[in-house]
Amino acid sequence: MSVQAPDRPALVDPPVPQPPPSDPSSAPTVTAAATFLSVAAAAWMASGMFRGALPRMVVVVASALGVGLVATSLRTKRPAIVQGLVLPASVALGAALALPAARGAGLVQLVRDALSAGGLAQPPVPFDAGWRVIAVVVFAVLGAAAAGLAVALDRPKLGLALPIPVLMGAALVHPSKGELLSAAVATALVLGSLAVSFGSDLARDGASSGAFEARRLARGAVMLAGLVGLIVVLGKVGFLFPDPQRDRVIPPAKPQTQPPSRDRVLFTVKAPIPGPWRLGVLDVYDGTAWLLPPLDPGRLLDLGPRGQVPDAAAIETQEASFVVSDLDGGVLPGLALSTRVDVRGAQVQIDPRTQALRLSETRVASGLSYTITASVPPTGEQLTKAGGPTQALAEFLKVPDAPNEVVTLLAEAPQNPWDRLQFVRARFYEKVVAVGAGDPVDVPPARVGQLLSGDEATPYEITAAESLLARWAGVPARIGYGYYNGDVRGPGAYEVHPRHGATWLEAYFDGLGWVPIVGTPPRARSSLDDELRNADPNIQPTDELAMVVYVPVRQEQPPLLYVVVRQAVLVALPAGAALAVIWVLAVPAVAKAGRRWRRRRWASGRRRAGAGGAGAGPGHADRVRERAAAAYAEYRDACADLNVGNASATPLEFLKSTDPDPEHTELAWLVTRVLWADLTRDLRESDAEAAEAMARSMTSRLRRAQPATTRLLGVASRTSLREPYTRDVPNLWPSVRRRPAAAALRALRRLPRALARPLRRLIPIGTVLAVLVSGCASGSQAQPAGRLPERVAPSVISGFEFRREPGAETAYDRAGKRGLVSDGQVFTIRRGDVIEGSLQVASFTSDALSNSDELRRGVLESIATGEFDATRIGVERVHVLRLPEQRIIVWFAPSGGYFQLMVARTDFTEAEAVFADVLRFRRGETRRPPQVRPYDPRRGPVT
Repeated sequence: MSVQAPDRPALVDPPVPQPPPSDPSSAPTVTAAATFLSVAAAAWMASGMFRGALPRMVVVVASALGVGLVATSLRTKRPAIVQGLVLPASVALGAALALPAARGAGLVQLVRDALSAGGLAQPPVPFDAGWRVIAVVVFAVLGAAAAGLAVALDRPKLGLALPIPVLMGAALVHPSKGELLSAAVATALVLGSLAVSFGSDLARDGASSGAFEARRLARGAVMLAGLVGLIVVLGKVGFLFPDPQRDRVIPPAKPQTQPPSRDRVLFTVKAPIPGPWRLGVLDVYDGTAWLLPPLDPGRLLDLGPRGQVPDAAAIETQEASFVVSDLDGGVLPGLALSTRVDVRGAQVQIDPRTQALRLSETRVASGLSYTITASVPPTGEQLTKAGGPTQALAEFLKVPDAPNEVVTLLAEAPQNPWDRLQFVRARFYEKVVAVGAGDPVDVPPARVGQLLSGDEATPYEITAAESLLARWAGVPARIGYGYYNGDVRGPGAYEVHPRHGATWLEAYFDGLGWVPIVGTPPRARSSLDDELRNADPNIQPTDELAMVVYVPVRQEQPPLLYVVVRQAVLVALPAGAALAVIWVLAVPAVAKAGRRWRRRRWASGRRRAGAGGAGAGPGHADRVRERAAAAYAEYRDACADLNVGNASATPLEFLKSTDPDPEHTELAWLVTRVLWADLTRDLRESDAEAAEAMARSMTSRLRRAQPATTRLLGVASRTSLREPYTRDVPNLWPSVRRRPAAAALRALRRLPRALARPLRRLIPIGTVLAVLVSGCASGSQAQPAGRLPERVAPSVISGFEFRREPGAETAYDRAGKRGLVSDGQVFTIRRGDVIEGSLQVASFTSDALSNSDELRRGVLESIATGEFDATRIGVERVHVLRLPEQRIIVWFAPSGGYFQLMVARTDFTEAEAVFADVLRFRRGETRRPPQVRPYDPRRGPVT
């Protein structure tokens, strides 16, 4: 564009000479090369966490892809479009590499499977299809980001520094195998990146030449080769990379109580028997508790490609096929007396002491399938003929002295090991009563005597006592743990969930090995507490009933500090990110837009009295100069934000900072002549219009020529706001150039005066609001506490007796201030001598009634694990929860002051009818309500 006034001397002078070669800019190709070497170093170190040579090639190619696209974009007219292809190109490359191992799964599913299989917690891991996609995308994007910033800011060392955190993180989790090779190559690549970036800086300062660079790089290569060789030598002698203590034995330890696990399918198995599916054992007894065996990595044996278990012999075998769905850790569920393990695509190890199977240096992945061949469990006749224990099994007979109850029992037992074991187990099962699910607890010898006297015990205590009885009987024994049974999904097919976890006795018999012995106590106490229910369907309840009183309490458990901090971070993170974006991008952009509007208004609105056509007077000349100055200042401020040229250069000097351009040259000469030279005596409106048009054109062209990253940095830059090209035109950004402390102090002194006027206006409004709020508060009344009805429950109704239980009602008092009920009564529902259930009626406190809807939801959610069904008994709305051993029925009074809860056995078929009879008795009615029917939405919402 060339604009000039008619009948005026040309505004364009001869082109300005080219800038001297002493100030060249850093070549983008060299910067990209330095960045690639640094990203390749990080990628090479990270690839050591995968097995095989393929990962190293893939990550280096991905790094070259990201850096190469950025370097190529600098040679195109639309660099942003080329740089935007980094993500789709990396995804396409990752998908192409993952396709051979995809097995029909989708891309997202492959990535999810790779992450859910344990991540990189136990490297090296297989370079599965999902990891190929992740590795390509991560390092392609990392290379593009580092190269883009380094080239845009002309800082080669910035591209070198960005991948360093990735390199250091990969080095921390790198497995010991291959760490020397990874460290040596990564060191060489980083040093090479330093050398290239340093040479780029020398070239930019004009202190280098091609011959000098060649000599410098040759010397650096020789020194680098010597350094890598030194690292290799030191690594071999164990100075820098000492061998890890892989023979360190972890002593026996108590098993940890596992938190409740969500219900899910762990694995499916097809086998002729329902288990047990063993994971491990507890075989060390310290006098009070059973402990896990010592963990000795050197004891593990590789099964090899055929999967043959050492020293395993069997005449008759059986097979079980497993398919993993969602298992934690690296242990595989297996069978006792295994002889062969066939796991395709993975290396399996076995512990000779425990016979536990585990994958070598990886976690169990979802979808893993394998087959185990094991001996058929021996018969009773075979166990009877088995020989006694050898001296090698002496440690599995270590046990303290038996209590008197066990000594008396053993005196009556036969001498044959199997018959002796069966005798003590049968007597033990005659006495013990099973209750609850059970957690690993201490079981001292005295506890076994209590169980032989008929005390109650959890399944874990029963198994621990069985193992002690076996050792006292002279049979080597330990506790096996894993899973037993499962949901039947066809002939011989089982679906195993966390609820199928179990423990059992394992006893050793000479010539047969460790034999699992699974037994079920014939008696158990029926529990009305869902957390104490026993999941074994073979255990039958006695005629006793546990009394569980549900007392709603206020949860006052103080949260952990890290939970509070995490919650605060999660809440503040979106707001903080939004504020950061606003502060970084929006505030400078709005300030520059406001400054641009103010400058235009200032330039066109000054001295309006003298405005006119050509030769209209001094006011007209000033307006032309101000318009030209404001237009050129906008252009120079845009250059400053993009880090182009020297901000203090004059318009003609500034021509040296850019490539030769006729329009730029014309603009510089026009501004110079309008502001300081010959045109000051004959200024016209066309001069200002030409300056504004060329300034807008140059600013637009300058921004379009920059990469997207540079343009974004230009928008966020505050350089032109803090240090504008000239202060003769308006600038909206505050300027504190001298004595900033004194200026800040003056601003603080003026702050009360600035706030006084708006506060005086807000005082009347605040007074009115305070009066209104106080009036509303004075008119409100505290919510009264609920009260129990006059008629709580009948003594006898429909053939059932309601007997009050004062001892159980003490639970309401024990809740104290945390309790949400003020009074309550508890009754047992009896039919003769049999307790069919319990009835609980309790009134809420005034604090609880302040939010009745939330209170009702809290009561239903905290009673038991499960979901209540909304149902009606006649016209009353109730909530029913059906559990395997019991039913819980809850009814809230329409007034909201109290609630009624019934806990009934599953076989108490008249529970709903009796519940309705109690409500009918309380209302004084004699007619029996209709049969229970499902909730009808047309009758209104159930609350």
